[in-house]
Amino acid sequence: MRVARPTIRPSVRLARLARLAPPRFVVLGAGVAAVALVAVLTIWFVVAGERDGDEAEAAARVRERAQQLVIDLFSAESAQRGYLLTDDARFQASFADAQAAVTRTLDELTRLAPARLDGPVAELRTAVSAKLSELAFTVTLADVDARARALDAVRTRAGERAMARSLEALGAIIDAQRRVQARHVERRTRQARIAMVVVAGGSLIAVVALLVGIASLRRHAAERTRALAELRAQADELQQRRLALGQTAAQLALANHALARSNRDLDQFAYVASHDLKAPLRGIASLAAWIEEDLGQPLDPKVANHLQLMRARVERLELLIEGILAYARAGRDEHPVHPLAVEALVRKTAELAAPPPEVEVVVAPGPWPTLETASAPLEQVWLNLIGNAVKHGRRADGGGRIVLGCAGRDGDGWRFTVTDDGPGIAPEFHDRVFEMFQRLQPRDKVEGAGIGLAVVRKLVTANGGRVWIESPAGGGAAVHFTWSGKS
Repeated sequence: MRVARPTIRPSVRLARLARLAPPRFVVLGAGVAAVALVAVLTIWFVVAGERDGDEAEAAARVRERAQQLVIDLFSAESAQRGYLLTDDARFQASFADAQAAVTRTLDELTRLAPARLDGPVAELRTAVSAKLSELAFTVTLADVDARARALDAVRTRAGERAMARSLEALGAIIDAQRRVQARHVERRTRQARIAMVVVAGGSLIAVVALLVGIASLRRHAAERTRALAELRAQADELQQRRLALGQTAAQLALANHALARSNRDLDQFAYVASHDLKAPLRGIASLAAWIEEDLGQPLDPKVANHLQLMRARVERLELLIEGILAYARAGRDEHPVHPLAVEALVRKTAELAAPPPEVEVVVAPGPWPTLETASAPLEQVWLNLIGNAVKHGRRADGGGRIVLGCAGRDGDGWRFTVTDDGPGIAPEFHDRVFEMFQRLQPRDKVEGAGIGLAVVRKLVTANGGRVWIESPAGGGAAVHFTWSGKS
């Protein structure tokens, strides 16, 4: 069913194109020049930027707070001087606001400052505290009609010394953060120089791509300007489209109903198809058994091996059919939500997995949560992960130890872990193993359909979570996943 939607004017499309197209042109142009070189350079810059970006951004925030604190201190001192000289209550109110702003900005600066600035920050807090005390003392003297004493206190220059110490401490912090930003700029400059050497072979094409990109940016900038002008005129039209959106919502409801019916038909088809596919497979297995009986004993080793291969292939096809059916249904069935003690579910699932005696499955101590969630999909996730660890997580001696644990809260959900002490998984396969029919070991060595982890990712994603793998260089692997639910 096709759902009608409001027409978007060409100017809006142009504005979107102006935002998205220039980077695409640049990347494509650079790719024509030297695909491999640009890929290496991009990965290198991303890694370096992630490493330095956070530090530079934090330094900029600390520096900005330090500069704001200088302004707040001078505002407080100016308000104090105005109040002492004029006895105007407005200056007194301004002093109170500035004093609160100094305290607030100082707290923010303390929270944002890294550990290496603990000494300067402590010195700054002492100096600012002394300055605020001097300012508050003189204002209090003026409040009790001791204005002359307040002015004398100001003339002692104690406040100037406190302000000087504060500014000196602030200057040290600002200089330290400026040096951090300078180091960031220096590193980025050095990386840029290295990058220029790396892409020297494709520099000519890169320059052409840059010129094309600049021309494209100018063209799309002009289009964006025109589009923004038209968008202002479309404000009234958008109001009128609210009625059209209501009609669209009704059509979407009908489309959702049709989609639900289509999903039911697909489920029925998958069940029937799997049943019909299994029937000839069972016939092939029976035929192999009859042939073996007709040939009698002893069988020729070559014939016996062929018959065994035939039965193994039939079993593998049945596993694939069942796996595909499980993947098609994963995350689509409706299950009731109820309070679920996850630790009890994990222990029950570990027993259902029935690991061999040489594999030890351990449930780590808590805290384990009780979640408002459906039990069937979560049980399926644990069962698949335990089964996968039993198959692929064994040591060279055939044994293994699998630990099932809860790592605590993770955002709106909880993070759980299945850890083994087997050979581990290379980093380049951490994402690939979650795809359909992807395996790290030959099927003749470890039997399986290669669908279990794909089902896990589909179930976890349907619940709003994520799943990933960590595997240290020394061996062993840990599969982490998050699961949402009120606790």
